[in-house]
Amino acid sequence: MSHTLSPTHLSPLQDRTDASLNTYLRSLISTYLQIPAGTDYCGYACSDHASWNSKGIPAAFPFEAPTQYENPYIHTSSDTTSANGFSWAHSLQFAKLAVAVAVELTAV
Repeated sequence: MSHTLSPTHLSPLQDRTDASLNTYLRSLISTYLQIPAGTDYCGYACSDHASWNSKGIPAAFPFEAPTQYENPYIHTSSDTTSANGFSWAHSLQFAKLAVAVAVELTAV
C-alpha cells in the first residue's frame, strides 16, 4: 500500500477543535510556512484534541494532509521514515509550525 501526502497543505482539523486557536494556527502557517493551510474534518473524536476541547481546554489538531491523502500507516509498525510517501520536506513544515508557535507565544 502506498500513499501520497498532499505537498501543498497542512490541515488544521475543524471539528472538535477551538475555532480561535485554529485561526491562530492558520495565521502562523500563512506567515511562516511554505505551504498553505487546508481545511478538513475528522468526522469523529479521532485524537486527544477532542477530549481536551470537550472539557473546555482550547485544542487544535494540525494534520499532515487532507484526510483523502492521510497516511494509512499512522500508529502502526510501518509508520516510519522509510514508508512509501514519507517526506522530510513535509515534516519540516510541521517543525516550522511548532517553532513558530513557541516563538510567538513567548512574545505574549
